[in-house]
Amino acid sequence: RDYRLQMSTNTNTLASNTVPPNTKKCTTHSAADSDDDYTLTAKAVAPPIKRPHNGSNEGKADSTAKVLVIRFAMFVVAAGLLCFLVAVKSCPEAPLYAVVCLLWGALYNAIGATVHIFFEDSGLETIAGFRLGEPSVARTLSIYLHTQEGLHRMYMNCVNVFIAIFVPELSFQFLVFNLMFNFLQIFHFEFGGSKSIFSTQYDVQQHIPAMSFFRSLIFAAPPVLAIATGVYLDHFDSNSKFFIREEAVEALQRRFW
Repeated sequence: RDYRLQMSTNTNTLASNTVPPNTKKCTTHSAADSDDDYTLTAKAVAPPIKRPHNGSNEGKADSTAKVLVIRFAMFVVAAGLLCFLVAVKSCPEAPLYAVVCLLWGALYNAIGATVHIFFEDSGLETIAGFRLGEPSVARTLSIYLHTQEGLHRMYMNCVNVFIAIFVPELSFQFLVFNLMFNFLQIFHFEFGGSKSIFSTQYDVQQHIPAMSFFRSLIFAAPPVLAIATGVYLDHFDSNSKFFIREEAVEALQRRFW
């Protein structure tokens, strides 16, 4: 009997000594400490949570900036269309409307270029509403590349403005170039293969409402209106070197000088 009692005592002592240290510490933790450990673990493995913007100062600022940009863009579209109609009505003998459409497209394009250049997030979150997440390499590159796009667009706007003011007889030619570029954008937007936003497994267009087919059509509207009007008024000539008739060039020169 004494031998059995000694064996039982040794077995209990051995079992108590073989309990892992972490297990011993966990058994002595309070309920609050256990909740803290669980919270830290959940934060480490949980996906990032979208930050609420409604009601916050940041959300109000983003919403205000977006509303202002959209309203100014709508104003540019309406004002450009009005100036186009006035140019056609007041000067039917010269393609002054082609100059107006060149400036119209440059001004509309400058809106997005300005947002890409001067906004801290290049307008991706503020205007487009796309959440870039926490600071990362992908976020930094996205902002950088959109800033570069804004600089390229602003440079092309300067070229269009220079042509419209100082070399108006080349307006039709640059309108054709702009239209070809817009159609290329639409084609790549719809049928760009692996780079088309419709070919991914993610619903990208839902998160980037600014990138839409309607937006591409707005960019193409000024050159389409100018070229169609030029064909109707016999100012546009597809066989000419600069897509404009000699009579129209002389009428433009008399109008400007």
